[in-house]
Amino acid sequence: MQIDAENPLFININPKVVLNGTVLSGSHGSGLSWNPCFPEGNGLEAKSVTQHYGLDPAYGWAIWRSAFPWPKKRKPQITTLSVTLMQEPVAMSGPHFHVPAPGERIEFTHPTTGAQHTLTVQEYERKEMSRERFDRQNQEFPTYCTVMSYTLSPDLPDGAFTVTDCVRSDRPRRKQTNLHEPQVFSSVCVAIISGSDRPTAIIFGGSGQGKLHVACSALHFEQVDYVEWRMEFHEKRREDVTVELM
Repeated sequence: MQIDAENPLFININPKVVLNGTVLSGSHGSGLSWNPCFPEGNGLEAKSVTQHYGLDPAYGWAIWRSAFPWPKKRKPQITTLSVTLMQEPVAMSGPHFHVPAPGERIEFTHPTTGAQHTLTVQEYERKEMSRERFDRQNQEFPTYCTVMSYTLSPDLPDGAFTVTDCVRSDRPRRKQTNLHEPQVFSSVCVAIISGSDRPTAIIFGGSGQGKLHVACSALHFEQVDYVEWRMEFHEKRREDVTVELM
């Protein structure tokens, strides 16, 4: 995470295309980068792309291609067309902490703003997910986790702060019919909330004490007594750029 945050070529861009006042839905995309510090490490495709666009190889480049199909089968008459480049927030690792019981208060300093915040644990309990959620016949999945709800004071914008487990979920394993048969692990990752194997947070409606955030730990085959949590801060470092093409 720190390497990505400090890498000037790690630019995760989310483009938005507006055609005749309608936002188009992207179908797919691809990208590559040119690193001027190690020219020999750049692939043939990167060299071809920089030459095609006439880019100076003395500079670093992040090049993206995204596809946006027409909203209907036929190409419409284009009156206005614009592209907005939006940087995805950069993740920064924050303090680690342990929760002995509900009511725990953890004070921390925002790494960018320097503002003081307090995380107050509202509920903290171990849970087991229903095995019916996983329907693979030849695999069994971890189901034990720890769920924590908390509030922030002062609160932070949605998506700017999350809490995640410091360890990954256990890998799914093949169901054993023979107890003496060696265990074979799958490469499939498990997630409850987020798209990776590090579940993050859900945000519920506001209250007098601020929004209630919920974080879920990694999944395990046996209940875990100790969970080490990590704060993560997410911020955009570049302003959106809109280009009017037509």
